[in-house]
Amino acid sequence: MPCVVADTSPLFYLAVLGRLALLHDLYGQVFLPDSVWKEALAGERFAAGTRPLLEDAQNRGWIVVRGLSVPSAPPPSLALADLDIGERDALILAITLHAELVLIDELAGRAVAESLGLSIMGTVGILVSAKQQGFLPAIRPELSRLLNETTFWLSRRLEHIALEMAGEADPPNSIP
Repeated sequence: MPCVVADTSPLFYLAVLGRLALLHDLYGQVFLPDSVWKEALAGERFAAGTRPLLEDAQNRGWIVVRGLSVPSAPPPSLALADLDIGERDALILAITLHAELVLIDELAGRAVAESLGLSIMGTVGILVSAKQQGFLPAIRPELSRLLNETTFWLSRRLEHIALEMAGEADPPNSIP
């Protein structure tokens, strides 16, 4: 299994959907810095029921919370980036652990991760991957809930691409 580090938003949104266990199915273990863990637990105030799912995953050992040993000089793109503490710490942990994948949704964090040579995937990519690997029967209902029941934003274009990747895109309109 690959070494995977997560930022807060994929954890939070998957917990809201009741699909947090997809991370275990796909990756075995997911590592989080302390700051991400605290942010994720604080999400309970926005969506009741997320905290028990997160704590259960930690108790089962597949969410692993790590303290950071901050490098003496972080890479310039990370030191100069305008990231929140969770994003920054997730990227530092990913570098420290030589992670193969960082789970992150925010555009600024994704851009910095890519500039550091890290592979990234967001909440929608996780859903697509879960469908492709047979852990999820369909992503359309999950995307609908994500867009209608949370603050998650996704362009119509990216939604269509995700549905295509999952084999769920509507057929193109035929011209008579």
